[in-house]
Amino acid sequence: MRILFCQGGERWKIDDCGKAYTSGSFDERIWERYKLYGSELTVMFAEERKRYNSGLLPTKYNFFDETKYNRISLVDEINPKVNTFNILIKKRNRDIIYKAVKDADVIIIRSLGTFVTNSTFKIANKLNKPIITEVTGPIFEGNYYGGFFSRMLAVSREWSAKKLNSVAKYTLYVTKNALQERYPNAGIMVGISDVYLPEVDIKKIVEKRSRKNNAEKVVFGTAGSTSLPRKGHKYVIKALGILKREGITNIEYHMAGGGDEADIIKQAKKENVLEMIHFDGTIPASEMSTFYDNIDVYICSSMAEGLCRSVVEAMGRGCGVICTRVCGNVELADKEFLYEKKDFGTLAKLMKKMMDRKVLSEQMLLSLSKSKNYEKNVLDTKRDEFYLDAINSILSSLN
Repeated sequence: MRILFCQGGERWKIDDCGKAYTSGSFDERIWERYKLYGSELTVMFAEERKRYNSGLLPTKYNFFDETKYNRISLVDEINPKVNTFNILIKKRNRDIIYKAVKDADVIIIRSLGTFVTNSTFKIANKLNKPIITEVTGPIFEGNYYGGFFSRMLAVSREWSAKKLNSVAKYTLYVTKNALQERYPNAGIMVGISDVYLPEVDIKKIVEKRSRKNNAEKVVFGTAGSTSLPRKGHKYVIKALGILKREGITNIEYHMAGGGDEADIIKQAKKENVLEMIHFDGTIPASEMSTFYDNIDVYICSSMAEGLCRSVVEAMGRGCGVICTRVCGNVELADKEFLYEKKDFGTLAKLMKKMMDRKVLSEQMLLSLSKSKNYEKNVLDTKRDEFYLDAINSILSSLN
């Protein structure tokens, strides 16, 4: 069983030795998981034009082992932006996608709505290839808050994702209900988070956090690109400004993630809270647990999320969480610590409330309790059942 996996947002990063790397959650664990369902796995992403120093990429990104898996590169039709209107590039990519789909037995498509994922779906459908879709977040919001160019495409991408997924027979969602209601399919729908947590010694985490309870400062934190407006960093900065004007200064705010920090620094200076801000830069996925252990409260201020990976990870390390009331966040955070996006006034009140050490201790225990639902062994069992049932059903239909 030859499996083709594609996703439109990820980009191959290539070093000067020709080795490929991926960012974020696309690591060896993900590829091992997909290969379990077939004899061969091929991964198809667009490729960045830039070439990176071979010594830099391993420290920030995930190595893709081409001795285990096959790699297909598409021309990046987004960067530079002019490529979006280049008919020859689109034709070249369609030709590459056509061959990749033709050579595969099952197509797994994550995050419909982009040129790559939509084209893959349409070609697979035309060739009568079995399709499994994965829905990881709201398409419209993910584009609308991504800048002017993405905003122009938000409506069409949302519409196309809904239309295509409506005829899919097998869909995995990262939420329990939210995304299923928005992007229903024509067959089997299963909600399984794509975030999984290792088993941890809860007693040790509780003991460690209890020792921190006497700390003078309360440490808030978040993870995500500092360049993306949809992450809502500026609203956290505004909330910090409110707290400082109330005389509350025993706060640190740490941000994990790369990107341009200029706008955040400008906002922090305007609110007179620059001394509270700490940029921790890009942190490899394998080291994020240390980041969570060093903060008390995780803030998800995003305008759009599917099921926020970093919120789940933070909960698994005993952090209290404060989240915007968007999509899968409502399935994670205590309802008392949800707020409407952009509402920095309410966010400031929730931050102040969470600074009460008794409240923080209660939220720590609640986070650890909820995070048990996202342990690797629990999710792997559910995910394996879904994929194996889907593939067995596909095989039966082919006989």
